[in-house]
Amino acid sequence: MVLTGDAYMRPTYADRAANTVLISLKQLLDEIAGAKGPSLYDDHPMVLTPDTFNIAKTVKTPYRRIDPAFRDMFEQVLITTPVPGLATGLGEIPRFRSEVGPFIGIAPAGRISLLSGGFSPTQQTIGMIPSLEVALHLGLGMDGILNESGDGLVFLDLGWRLDGASSVKLDRDPGYKLFGSILAAVPSRDAFYARLRLPFYVIPGDLIILGPLLLLVAPKAMNNVVATAGAGGLIPWQTGLITPIGRFQFILGREVGVCFYGSVDGADSFLVPYSIDESSELALISMRTTHFEFPVLEYRPVRTFSRRQSASLVLQISAGMDIPGKVTMLEPTNIGTLDLKTTWFVGVRLAFDYRYYYAKKNKHFRLHIE
Repeated sequence: MVLTGDAYMRPTYADRAANTVLISLKQLLDEIAGAKGPSLYDDHPMVLTPDTFNIAKTVKTPYRRIDPAFRDMFEQVLITTPVPGLATGLGEIPRFRSEVGPFIGIAPAGRISLLSGGFSPTQQTIGMIPSLEVALHLGLGMDGILNESGDGLVFLDLGWRLDGASSVKLDRDPGYKLFGSILAAVPSRDAFYARLRLPFYVIPGDLIILGPLLLLVAPKAMNNVVATAGAGGLIPWQTGLITPIGRFQFILGREVGVCFYGSVDGADSFLVPYSIDESSELALISMRTTHFEFPVLEYRPVRTFSRRQSASLVLQISAGMDIPGKVTMLEPTNIGTLDLKTTWFVGVRLAFDYRYYYAKKNKHFRLHIE
C-alpha cells in the first residue's frame, strides 16, 4: 500500500504509524521494567552511556558483531516501517528546494543600458540603448545543495543579441534630434554573444585550474573547495541573501558576458565626427567591437519548483565596456584612420531563466534485513 503523511495523512495511515511506534515503545518499556533481553553487541561490554559513534565525522562504519537474538526485535519494528520511494504519483517524496544535475533551456532577456557616449572622443553625452537577446542555456545545476543561500550554478549561454539605436546623437547640435535614430552615435546592430557563469574559490575563474589539479592530487580537498565556492567563496561575500520577496546576491566575477558586434552580417557601419581645419566633418567607417559585461548584483523573485524543470525571472545590474576593433575608412579615404575610444555602460537586465533537467529514471528503494 502507498502511504502519505503530514497534511495528506489519513486516519488509516496514522494507525499504521502508531502501531510501529507502539511496538518499539513496548520493547523499551520491557527493558526498563527489568526484562532480560539480549545484548546489542556480543563483542562489547554492556554500558549505560550513549554510543560514541559519530556518523557526521567518521569515514567508515566500524565493524560490530550484532547478537543474532536481536533479529526478531528488529524485524518486529522494521517490517512495519514504511519505505521511502522515488516513484511519481500518490505518496511521492516532495522535491527538495534545490536544482541538481545537467540541464538545457532558453534564456530570453531584455535590457536597458546607460551609455557613456559614442566611440568618437568628441561624443561625451550620456544616453540609453535598449537591447533584446535570446540564448541556448546549457549548464549544471547545483543550486542550494548545502543550504538555500548556496549557488553552485554553472552554465554557458550561446545566443544572439539585437541593440536599438542609442539616444546619443552624432553631435550635441539640437538639429540632429530631428533625424531620430538615423543620426545616432551608435546605430542599431546585432551580435552573437556568449555568457559564462562559474563559482570561484578566491578569485574569478580559479576553479578552472584548481578543479582538475586537485582532482588528480587531492580529491577530498577538491570537494571542500568546490563546496566552499558554491557557498559563496572562501570569503563568503557572494552568499545569497534570502528575503521574503526573493533572493539577492552579489555575483561580480561569477558571471561574464561577451558580445561580438559585427559578427553576424559583417562589420557595422558608423558615422563618426572628426575635426579638419577647425571645422567638424563626418566620416563613414566600418568596424567590429567586443562588448564585455560584468553582472554585479542579481535578484530572483520567490518561485516554485518542479521535478524536471524550473523557470524564474532574473534581474541583474551590470557594468562593462565596448572596445573598438579594427577600423576601415569608407568615406573619405584620404584622412587616415580615426582614433576611437572605448565606451562604458551600466545596465539593467531582465531575463527569463528556463531549465529542463536531465534526471535519471526514478526507482523504488527496497529494504533488506539480513
